[in-house]
Amino acid sequence: MDKAPQHTSHDVTDLLQEYRGSLRLRYLPMGVPELNATEIVGTSSRENFMYKYYSSINDRMDAVMEFLRITRFNFDI
Repeated sequence: MDKAPQHTSHDVTDLLQEYRGSLRLRYLPMGVPELNATEIVGTSSRENFMYKYYSSINDRMDAVMEFLRITRFNFDI
């Protein structure tokens, strides 16, 4: 988890406080996106889908699902 505003909001911090006995959080250092799996997948998928035209949203969703199904991400963290 990074320290993005949505991760440090009052709602989230209250929820984390409620479950503090069952969760162990590790904050990622700021400015190190290669440690964040969401950033790795997001960057790769943007490179593959951002500038392509699909005739329908279903075609795009199918392409994204196929990409995620067959792509092996290198999570060396």
